[in-house]
Amino acid sequence: MNGIPTVRLAEEPRAKDVEVESDSIPAIIDVHQEVFFADEVKLDFSNNVFRLSSKEGYLNALIPQTHLTQTDFREKKTEPSRGDAC
Repeated sequence: MNGIPTVRLAEEPRAKDVEVESDSIPAIIDVHQEVFFADEVKLDFSNNVFRLSSKEGYLNALIPQTHLTQTDFREKKTEPSRGDAC
């Protein structure tokens, strides 16, 4: 895996997201990233940060609260062309 997994709040899933089983809240994951996660992953909150872990260890031990509301992961919606571009 290239990068560090994180958690974000989403209003709705993207086309490439799949639902994963969760004991408490609805959860989705990018279908292409699913292979990199253990069967059981835990999200904890301690010392004002979230921690994403599995039995094998931490996936991301420092997820700031502000990171949950970032929206840069959303699919960009393109507007239809109006024919006025050169």
